[in-house]
Amino acid sequence: VALEELVHTCDPIDTLTVVGGLGAIDMVADEGFLKLVAGLSERAGRTTAVCTGSLVLAAAGLLDGFAATTHWAVSDFLAANEAIEVDPENAEALFFLGSLAADRGRLSVAEPLLRRALARRPLEAAFHAALGNALSRAARHEEALASYRSALALQPGLVQLQLNVGHALGLFAGSGTSTP
Repeated sequence: VALEELVHTCDPIDTLTVVGGLGAIDMVADEGFLKLVAGLSERAGRTTAVCTGSLVLAAAGLLDGFAATTHWAVSDFLAANEAIEVDPENAEALFFLGSLAADRGRLSVAEPLLRRALARRPLEAAFHAALGNALSRAARHEEALASYRSALALQPGLVQLQLNVGHALGLFAGSGTSTP
């Protein structure tokens, strides 16, 4: 049964199964969705998950006190989340999670994580570059260019950064605006 159908019924639920996949990682940050899952779980005789669906159950607080497994490919994601729980300003974990969110097109999640990582480690070229990539994906090219330039100032020999700067400058040339 689809989630939308469950929300609009008061019928008890025999088994609630949260399926996994790449979208499950995105849902971990969606407080509204997590509350919905927790509410549905209260109506269920049992709640289960498949693959990375266990990440959703954990984020909704439904696995507290239970052992659980998930797909091996998200072990870095779990380690980063655990590192942030221990130290909310863990620069490497913030960088990893910010980069992951940016790769999924979630700038509203990625940008604050990457900026927090940069506040902790402002001399890390990779952090500046990742913020530049996220901003570029959001068509915020002037800000992306500034981030790329900061990264290049820290590591001038990085060819990929030079290419990113060239790409950003090309976007300005094509847009008809003056190059910053």
